[in-house]
Amino acid sequence: MTARRPGYATTIPRETEYKHNPPSHSQNNQFITTKNNAILITMSIITAIIVGAIAGYIAQYIMKTDAPYGLIGDITLGIIGGVIGDTVLSVVGLRGIGLVGSLIVSVIGAVILIYVIRMVK
Repeated sequence: MTARRPGYATTIPRETEYKHNPPSHSQNNQFITTKNNAILITMSIITAIIVGAIAGYIAQYIMKTDAPYGLIGDITLGIIGGVIGDTVLSVVGLRGIGLVGSLIVSVIGAVILIYVIRMVK
């Protein structure tokens, strides 16, 4: 006896359809999914910190700031700059894609942030 699956041109024997990989919603599969999500979130945070540090450093260089902010200041400047840059560019209809795009957006936002800080002072 065979079962026809929608969207597939071939037929699959019903007896062997789940012989080796039975569908299950066990806690083990949920643990693996949760673990993978945790790894992805951790990698995203690490990437944001690295991109923020690089973007903050580049923005300071472009704006020729008098005193360097240090590593924590660069990271903070770059991450806040990323939020500002993403907001400003989304209004214009642009978006940074990938690591390089995120870096460019963060640098643009950090430059805007430094400019606004200078205007307030």
